[in-house]
Amino acid sequence: MLLSILTLVGMIALTGCGDRAGKLLPVQGKVDVDGRPLTAGEVRYLPEGRKDGTRLEPVGMIGSDGSYTMKTNGKDGVPAGKYKVTVIPPSAPAPSADLTAGAPAPGAAKEPPRLFNPKFQDVTESPLSVEVTPTASAGQYDLKLTR
Repeated sequence: MLLSILTLVGMIALTGCGDRAGKLLPVQGKVDVDGRPLTAGEVRYLPEGRKDGTRLEPVGMIGSDGSYTMKTNGKDGVPAGKYKVTVIPPSAPAPSADLTAGAPAPGAAKEPPRLFNPKFQDVTESPLSVEVTPTASAGQYDLKLTR
């Protein structure tokens, strides 16, 4: 009896409580701005029409070559489905200032140039969308941005 209970507890521990996101499919792509790789930032997939209450947070960090790999809640991959896509630029360094004089210090950082059109950051304005499928073709998850 004790052996049966220990076996059951071990099986539950090994399988966990289930993956609420379902099967995760590999998703990799590249982000280009006017044909040139975006070298930093973040890609976010926002599920379209998901009504099962599962909270998904597919996100991918953009590498120096413009490539990204998506993870959902910390695990590699994304559940199959349709997603709106947003791209978040890298954070700008905090500007340094001479607080005693009330003016920026010489060489203080200015507002960084806009890397791409801000519409790609807003889920209501972004024209980007993808459908994650088990049979993705080459370049299916590549994102083309403009300034």
